[in-house]
Amino acid sequence: RIFNGSKAPISKFAVGYDQDLRLAYIRRLPGRKAVEASCRSPRGWTVKFVMAGEDRGFFEWIATDPNRGIAPGRALPGFSILSDRPDGAYHRGHWTAYTSSDKDESWFSGEAIPDPVR
Repeated sequence: RIFNGSKAPISKFAVGYDQDLRLAYIRRLPGRKAVEASCRSPRGWTVKFVMAGEDRGFFEWIATDPNRGIAPGRALPGFSILSDRPDGAYHRGHWTAYTSSDKDESWFSGEAIPDPVR
């Protein structure tokens, strides 16, 4: 679930990427099935794995329709990644939310908060 505490709609969201440091945390191992298959998106959003170096990348969700962005003060559930094995990069990796504002901060970034599957 993403809560938008900014003054502008959120139209893009990344997991495993720190925009301030421009650092990707998630390692994509050769020969593994497409990592996007392990992700879920809310209606009106799409997800892909973006390579940001030789062996690391991040997951990126983008609102496919401007009306599906997350409005200020609102939350949107339905973003998930299911990993086939424990991986600390998901816990230590940052998230970054991008707004569509040209007057306010254009992105916010912080540490991920794990929500283990029970």
